[in-house]
Amino acid sequence: MRLTTAISIAACAAILPSLATAMPLAIDDYFARDYNGTRSIWTPSTNGSPNGAAFVQGGTASALWSFSGDSTFDYDGSGAILTGKATNIGAADLSFEFDLNFTVSNSGNTPYCQQAGAGNMHNCATTTAGIDPSDWTYFNLTSAMLTGSVGSAMEGLSYTLTSVKKHNPQAGEAANALETTGLGFSMWFTWDKFGTATNASNYTFNDSGRGDINIDLIPTPLPAAGLLLLAGLGGLGLMRRKKA
Repeated sequence: MRLTTAISIAACAAILPSLATAMPLAIDDYFARDYNGTRSIWTPSTNGSPNGAAFVQGGTASALWSFSGDSTFDYDGSGAILTGKATNIGAADLSFEFDLNFTVSNSGNTPYCQQAGAGNMHNCATTTAGIDPSDWTYFNLTSAMLTGSVGSAMEGLSYTLTSVKKHNPQAGEAANALETTGLGFSMWFTWDKFGTATNASNYTFNDSGRGDINIDLIPTPLPAAGLLLLAGLGGLGLMRRKKA
């Protein structure tokens, strides 16, 4: 019985690494959700260097972009992939698919987060939630592409992203630079456009600029097999208590 229990626990650790480690960001697949239910990407029309030119201007276009419900952040311990679709909050005919690839970075990262009483992000030792940013997981952006959705006013356009070293990609509790609690991810980026919009109407698409990503991370539910395994382990624990 003891051998069986040990094997079961080992199997659980292999299948559910997020339960077997104390990593700030568990190895898991996450839903990528809009910050506070409002937006995930910000591409300002003004604000700072290298410049704040928005992806698009004109009509009812907004600087804010919302992620679709199937957008995901998949983390395997050595890297992560952020994929999905974003739609402009002010103009539903503006949308793009995104595919961002990261590797885990072990050095050279400066936590950039909110401090108590500060309206903007700063280099800091703790967040407003009292979280130590040194526990976050940091990433290097290895490739990033935004592609105008087929049928949208952005069809035919593509954007390449480069992360801003002042604020490296970071994930963990309160790592969403706009949140003070909850698991999140954030980064700043610069972008360059290429291609020609084929369905554009009343819009101007700018060649370069900067923006940021701030998202909440929601762990995906355990598959049925995982739930059954957890239930089985719970049963083993109950049997051991009864035997004792």
